[in-house]
Amino acid sequence: MRPAFLGELLADPAEWSPALLRLIGDPGTSPAVRRAAVTGLGRSGLSALVLQPALLSDEEALALHAWKIVAGLADAAELGVLAALPPHRSSSVAAQARFGVATVAHRHGLPGYELMPPQHLLAAADGCATAPIALAPASAADAVALARLDRADLHGLRPSTRATWRLDCAGRSLLLALDPALSGDPRRHLSVPRLLGVVATTDAVNRHAAVELLVLADPTGPANFDVAVCRRDGRVVCAGHGTVCGERAGAPAPHVTLRRVARAGATPLELPLTLDDGRLAATAAAWAGRRPARRSLLL
Repeated sequence: MRPAFLGELLADPAEWSPALLRLIGDPGTSPAVRRAAVTGLGRSGLSALVLQPALLSDEEALALHAWKIVAGLADAAELGVLAALPPHRSSSVAAQARFGVATVAHRHGLPGYELMPPQHLLAAADGCATAPIALAPASAADAVALARLDRADLHGLRPSTRATWRLDCAGRSLLLALDPALSGDPRRHLSVPRLLGVVATTDAVNRHAAVELLVLADPTGPANFDVAVCRRDGRVVCAGHGTVCGERAGAPAPHVTLRRVARAGATPLELPLTLDDGRLAATAAAWAGRRPARRSLLL
């Protein structure tokens, strides 16, 4: 396919959706072009269900890509259809599909697709090393970088500068964008499964942002909740148990301590976070063992 022709299709994906669907289903089309067609349809404003052929494709990379897009796009009414799709023969795609369905449910506050809490978390011992956490409100440039992202990348989140922070830790700078509704009535907000926010990296040169992590929460009691910080492929990086504390007039404060999920080579980590009256506070992150060079403790 001529690059110019593909560019014409992607310039107006809603108008050219039949042609893009044909590309997705054509095994003679290069994998890169088929994935570009999936991305284009994800930007078309059409129903996420239009991507079903890609979700069920035997081409593993295409199906994985499609599920990551659908996870950020699908409406609540589409959840049942997605959950009922036949299991993919690829175990990787099947796992991505389960996480995609769970993500859609969390985006819309729907129960029944809660995440399984990790069995083993690595806690940092007393007296271990600490890394200072620098938190600052998002800048205008940060807001522009997030605004450039597709709806699928943001998973339907509408970032607000009052609910977005730049987090500097261990030599890595990240953007943490939380759902602004979390500051309003956290007990009510956390009474159902939720997508609490996203964590993005930014390019220091051209200020492009890329969402790396999703922050998902499941209620475990009237004022208690579990949090999982997940990569977009569903792998849980950090997790923790949170509480909504305080009885000050209309301003209860959610608090959670994140810990690293235990796996080979993982560094024990504790990162306490509190959202109090719209302000995010983080005490120093603690870790044990050797910290990976040039990496944030969250990634």
